[in-house]
Amino acid sequence: MSWEKKNDAFTVLMCTEGNYELFYEHDAYSFKKGDTVLIPATTEYLKLAGKATLLEISI
Repeated sequence: MSWEKKNDAFTVLMCTEGNYELFYEHDAYSFKKGDTVLIPATTEYLKLAGKATLLEISI
């Protein structure tokens, strides 16, 4: 699955169930239930893989 920015604000992704990997440029990061990620407003696109339920908050 891919993620695209919806507005000009930073985004918080909170994993409420499962686990997933986030791919950005040439790096991969692993997250599990309870982990929270802050995505800067300057990020346009990234890829997500795995089986997780994510809460997405844009401020």
